[in-house]
Amino acid sequence: MLRLDRRISPILRRVPDVNQRLTRRTGLVIGTVAFALAVWFLRRPDQLLHPYVWVEENQILNMYQTHGLIQSVLSPYMGYFLWPTSFTVGFAAAVSFLHVPEIDYWLSTAWFVATACLILLPESSLALRWRIGMVGLLVLAPMNPEVYGIALYSFWWTTLWPLISLMWSKDYWWLRIPVLIIGGMSSLAGAALFVPYALLFALSRRRRDLVGAAILGLTFVVQAIAYIRSSRAGQVPIHPWRITQQELRNFADYALAWLRPTNTDFLAFAGACFLLCSSGWWRTPPYGGARPIRMRSSRSSPGSSLSVFFHPWRRRCFPIRSLRALATISFRSSFSAGSS
Repeated sequence: MLRLDRRISPILRRVPDVNQRLTRRTGLVIGTVAFALAVWFLRRPDQLLHPYVWVEENQILNMYQTHGLIQSVLSPYMGYFLWPTSFTVGFAAAVSFLHVPEIDYWLSTAWFVATACLILLPESSLALRWRIGMVGLLVLAPMNPEVYGIALYSFWWTTLWPLISLMWSKDYWWLRIPVLIIGGMSSLAGAALFVPYALLFALSRRRRDLVGAAILGLTFVVQAIAYIRSSRAGQVPIHPWRITQQELRNFADYALAWLRPTNTDFLAFAGACFLLCSSGWWRTPPYGGARPIRMRSSRSSPGSSLSVFFHPWRRRCFPIRSLRALATISFRSSFSAGSS
């Protein structure tokens, strides 16, 4: 009996700690979603108070009137499938054609809330604080607020779902498979995410990466066939190199948008000065040997505690690698100056 008490006592002592962590986690998740919704409403108050239907949504509404709900949801528009958008508009028309704008708005809000929950709720290799920051970035990003509360742009949020599922530390097959299908059938960009899944499978040999690559690969084939057969293919042909350049410009635009109206030329000059100073500091260590750099990570961060020793040849490579990044910024600033 005494031995049994000794075994049970530590377990009972852990119960309050588990309850406290669960309560704290629940409070953080609810608070984050509430904050995101508040910003969501504030960034597009006109759509909240006086919702309206965008002109481009008339294609889905016409398809609903002529062929019914199923056909309006499953048909491609503008060259590819937009399942979340077509479902939102088609379902709103099926519920009440008179109140399509209001239903559109709240269904669009539901797609965003689902995106935030997919980031916050499943077990992840990233700590909760980082995922809270990701949800904050979704609503605080310096971009046009047209994607907030507009049914036409619901597919923008679901296109992120395949990337979000990469963070999950468990399989969650019941959730992962629908998320990948919806993400792949949201846009060509979502279906094209089979490439990182295939690369991850080549490196990790995990079954969930193989399943993700297979599902997204099938949706990419479907999306590509729909695009090639559409009239838009003749107007906007697919050029992989141009698409790659555009994606690089998009990443640069997103990063520099946080710094506007900062002059990007001055930013490049300041970066060059910083690199010159840092390279000089790295070349003169306080003692003759290699400089140890210790990077410590938290319990739930992707990496682990390690010690990296930079040898002299690595210190010489440091400015070169950094200058590559500087060249990218300079190219972006020169491109902006040339196009303006």
